[in-house]
Amino acid sequence: MLRFKSQSTFAVLVSHSSTPMQWIIPKTLNNHYQLAYGQCYFHKGISSSSIPSNHHPDENIVTEIHPQGAAQFFSCYSSAQFAIPTTHTHKPKWIQVPQLLKSCKYVLDNEIKTPQQIPIEIVKQVHDHEYVERFLNGTITHKEMKRWGFESGWNEQVRNRVLHTIGATLCATQDALFHNYSRRSSNLAGGGHHAFHSKGGGYCIWNDIIIAGQYLINSGFCTNGRKYLVIDLDVHQGDGTARLARDLHEGKSFTFSMHCKHNFPEHKEKSDWDIELENGMKDDQYLKILEKCLFTLEQEFKEKIDFIFYQSGVDVLEGDRLGLLCLSPAGVLRRDQMVVEFAERMAQHDPKFNRSHGLHMNGIPLISMMGGGYIRSENGNPLERVAQAHAETVNTLRNHWKSNQNARSRFILPLQQQVNYERTGRWRQEMDDRPQVY
Repeated sequence: MLRFKSQSTFAVLVSHSSTPMQWIIPKTLNNHYQLAYGQCYFHKGISSSSIPSNHHPDENIVTEIHPQGAAQFFSCYSSAQFAIPTTHTHKPKWIQVPQLLKSCKYVLDNEIKTPQQIPIEIVKQVHDHEYVERFLNGTITHKEMKRWGFESGWNEQVRNRVLHTIGATLCATQDALFHNYSRRSSNLAGGGHHAFHSKGGGYCIWNDIIIAGQYLINSGFCTNGRKYLVIDLDVHQGDGTARLARDLHEGKSFTFSMHCKHNFPEHKEKSDWDIELENGMKDDQYLKILEKCLFTLEQEFKEKIDFIFYQSGVDVLEGDRLGLLCLSPAGVLRRDQMVVEFAERMAQHDPKFNRSHGLHMNGIPLISMMGGGYIRSENGNPLERVAQAHAETVNTLRNHWKSNQNARSRFILPLQQQVNYERTGRWRQEMDDRPQVY
């Protein structure tokens, strides 16, 4: 595969042994760049003599960068077919998001996949064995299930959905590690950050983030001082993730949670770094705080991160039924872009991942989980708005690539020297002692 680059447009030449070469021309990177890099089933051996005669003269040829074993560009896992009772809050967006991804052409049809069930053996490495068995065999009480947000209680449909939504995060993790050229993938559900060792909470039964983290550790990642990083930007603190990572993966994980101070859960656990926000915060202040935090994480963990889990809840939107922040859809989109740009910059610093001749498409593996987003139709936050925000997250993860790697986000903070100076001083003390409040 040869890729041709200009400032605004990318073209991909794909060669198949039994078919002619094809040009796949996406739209500009600044306007719905969803088809960039096309199918991405690549074969080596195409020479510069294969360049079409209409190739623009100001474009520079980029040599073959296809990594060994990669068979696809991106993947996302939908559990929409595993229905649960209609009283459950989340069901509609699980169905609408994959439909939006297809209709908006944010992903290719064959990039939306059905997940496998999670292997129970790895679940039991994270959660209490008795708790796991009680959920599987249906002896968990109706009172417990209702307390955790499942009004209809336990049934076979709920069990089947949980097995597949947790499995989706593991499938996405494996794809980002071994199969996807972009090193990115998404679970169109999941993000169960309220699940603890022996109990659920907040619509979460098992913690797919920590289960996938356990898979990384079992597979030999996160050794020699390297870690997996959890970036949790749901409006609610990832209390279960914070506790499980601390108890099970100390020294091999780092949990960062930026959430509304006064939202659920009432009792907050201690993440490795908590940022607590006051009610009603809007785009500009939120994004400046996030910029500062990502800059600090970048300085602290250069060449130390093997994988990034992004809990990308859109319940930070203004008008969310269960959230108290006031971000606009544009603010949420910019938030997602900042996370992706952070991952790209982290790859720049790391010889383990910096191998792609300019775009870092062999960068740090990054997956997103859907997380929260709750409709309140009476005040202008309908299902379509929530589903569109989730779809834009996936679109950003798949298609947002920085052509200028040295460019920082447009939300440049003042006094960056001071931030860097505080990184090992006051910042470290505050991170260890108490959450920072804005």
